Amino acid sequence: MDTLFFLLFFFVCFVLFIFLKGGCDPFLSVKFNGIVMRTQPEYATTQPEWNTLLVFPVFTPCLTDNIDLQLWAYKARNPDVLIATHRIKFSDLLSNQMYPTWINLYRLPYEERSGMFSTGGEGQLSEYSEYSGRIQIGKKFLAYFAR
Repeated sequence: MDTLFFLLFFFVCFVLFIFLKGGCDPFLSVKFNGIVMRTQPEYATTQPEWNTLLVFPVFTPCLTDNIDLQLWAYKARNPDVLIATHRIKFSDLLSNQMYPTWINLYRLPYEERSGMFSTGGEGQLSEYSEYSGRIQIGKKFLAYFAR
């Protein structure tokens, strides 16, 4: 079986608006296949402009199909605070060309934020359902065959 090697390029442009009271120090982390990459924090803003390229080496078949985009508020002396999250399927990226596009970001409603995996009524996991802003990203692949 041939293994396909990709370089997955994520170009992170900017966030249109982060719905938070006051400013924050946002950064974006991208998690895929055991690798985490992130942008630098933009200080005291709700509209960061990163213009950052994140490059992921990828061998297929992959261990996971999920690419997690997470928007965080940087805290210098405390743990960073998760603002919003979005999940992309790697298989969808392989089958469809993704041009620079806007992705909506969502977070847990304020009253349900007792932890990262808050449970709703009757043991159900709470959904990230509160709109938090938009981020513009693009992706590109370079593919190689490995034997």
